[in-house]
Amino acid sequence: MKITGVDCTVLVVPDCNLDACDSSQDTVVVEVHSDEGITGIGEVDTNPWVVKALIESPGSHIMSLGFKELLLGQDPGRPQAIGTVFTLSLL
Repeated sequence: MKITGVDCTVLVVPDCNLDACDSSQDTVVVEVHSDEGITGIGEVDTNPWVVKALIESPGSHIMSLGFKELLLGQDPGRPQAIGTVFTLSLL
């Protein structure tokens, strides 16, 4: 199985109060798609716009790829291998 796509959807309540310290006002949902038609869904509880940028930003060279670029082609059944790819990309 290989990862074929990654989608990020930012969700924000219509009346988001920037002065509130309330993480229930916004979130980002991440969908990871495979070549076998399986989709994994996750949620990240931090600034959703930063997460979306980190995942979707294109790389500027081989040592500076976005997380989406790093995930494509990986086997989702091997999370430790994916973690190693992420760790090495941050060096």
